[in-house]
Amino acid sequence: MASESPARTGNAVAAAEAALSRARGKTQEGQVESKDRAASSVRYEQEIAAHGKRINFERRVLLMALLAGVPGTVISVALLWWGDYSAKVLWTLLMLILCWWLGFVFALQRRIVQPLQTLSNLLAALHEGDYSIRARGATRGDALGDVLAEVNDFGALLREQRLGAMEATALLR
Repeated sequence: MASESPARTGNAVAAAEAALSRARGKTQEGQVESKDRAASSVRYEQEIAAHGKRINFERRVLLMALLAGVPGTVISVALLWWGDYSAKVLWTLLMLILCWWLGFVFALQRRIVQPLQTLSNLLAALHEGDYSIRARGATRGDALGDVLAEVNDFGALLREQRLGAMEATALLR
């Protein structure tokens, strides 16, 4: 029995090393495919930018927020203009309305774009193998909070799997 134990251990180590080399090969193939996809995506984005067919997401959000406030702002300015107000009051209220509208537009854009940038950074960190980064304020109950919580859970799962693989490799050596 004592002679069979080293043979089994040698076979188990060889099998584990073979599995690791296959996994590394698949990872390298996946990285090559990922780089090919990224290169084609970059070319596609460059073609779109050269032809000017598409506005980026941040600008679309900004334009939609600006357009959403146009009717109310135009009506308020028209009521001010046609009202019986002194020039000082008219221009003061006009500037107040425009500043409030633009402040609201840029705050809305930031509130929409910033969580999506956070999500993008989290996914990039997971892609690079950094499983320790978490999204703050990821609470369940709304769509974005659910997505951020799921990404946090996914990062924790990947971290546990990596630690398990490292422990298994250490035990086999």
